[in-house]
Amino acid sequence: MTLLSVTAAFVSCAALAQGALPPEQRIGDIAFVTGGVGDEQATVFKQAMPSYPLAIEVLRTSSGRGEYTSGAQVVVTTRSGNPVLSARAEGPFMLVRVPPGDYQVQATLSGRVLTRDVSVGAGGSARAVLAFAGD
Repeated sequence: MTLLSVTAAFVSCAALAQGALPPEQRIGDIAFVTGGVGDEQATVFKQAMPSYPLAIEVLRTSSGRGEYTSGAQVVVTTRSGNPVLSARAEGPFMLVRVPPGDYQVQATLSGRVLTRDVSVGAGGSARAVLAFAGD
């Protein structure tokens, strides 16, 4: 782990402790935030969902209950297969600034893959929930 990634993780944790989202990250033209482990942090992300065109939630279900996750690899592509974003989720939520359009969201967690199709409208917010069944 580099000093830059340690610093970014520290800043993210400090921002969430104060009830704010971590700073947006950027990959190419796409900005996103990720995190939300724990009830307090999850509340911050849920409140911010309407401000982002695409909200992605990755969770594991066990005995009918959702459990927070982190470490999923999330890939967003256009429906025609063009890559938009590939990033590691630092918690169960990833809020992404994408232009309106049709997308496929794929999450890989513990070697298992789930995919959801979403349509992001102009000025709207779409949500993709990827729920992995527990072991």
